[in-house]
Amino acid sequence: MNSLTVFFDVGGTLQETTSFFEGIAKRLTGKKSDDKTRYLFSKMFVQLLNNTDRYQSVEDILANSLALFAKKHKYADISGEAHNIYFNAFLYEAKLFPDTSRVLDILYRNNVRMIIASDADVELMEEELVKYDIKKYFIDVCTSGLVRAYKPSDKFVDYLRKYTANNEINCYFVGDRGVDIECGKKLGIKSILVDRTNSKEQMDADYIIHDLRELLPILGLK
Repeated sequence: MNSLTVFFDVGGTLQETTSFFEGIAKRLTGKKSDDKTRYLFSKMFVQLLNNTDRYQSVEDILANSLALFAKKHKYADISGEAHNIYFNAFLYEAKLFPDTSRVLDILYRNNVRMIIASDADVELMEEELVKYDIKKYFIDVCTSGLVRAYKPSDKFVDYLRKYTANNEINCYFVGDRGVDIECGKKLGIKSILVDRTNSKEQMDADYIIHDLRELLPILGLK
């Protein structure tokens, strides 16, 4: 089947979120901004996230990171608040970008197959889809919690191959991070970097856009 197909990341691509690591640094230090704490915690979190020995949910990684960080750097242990911190940042205090709903609706009305490809936990993603009323637009939702692996792992990418097989020329991967661009390359399809902050980081993407509306002409739509 030769169908125009788009894989969408969510956080930072379709959804505007609060600053995750900045919020954690603020809770740990009580200061409005603490760059050193934010950097050190984000480094520890990413190291645990990239540990390929065994899969852990984002929420579990967050809890473990908070506990280890408290022990190593002598901060209060707020690991018991991991669920609330995670859901506040990516659900309760988050919102869709202004261009998201309109663009998804245009693609939907033009019979574009859309699939979510996110590193979110399953429970969080289900609540996001309900909150934003966007589940109707997607034919499938692939999360790290579902496949028990993170982007751009082979396990995550392999789940998506059923939508690209013999149809690579019509497929696009849209996201705001290097792992999204890498997923596109592993799938052998075009990658589109959503650079909403005009960071100038190309990340070797096939296209760079600053607003989802710029996706439409790339797909040949108005």
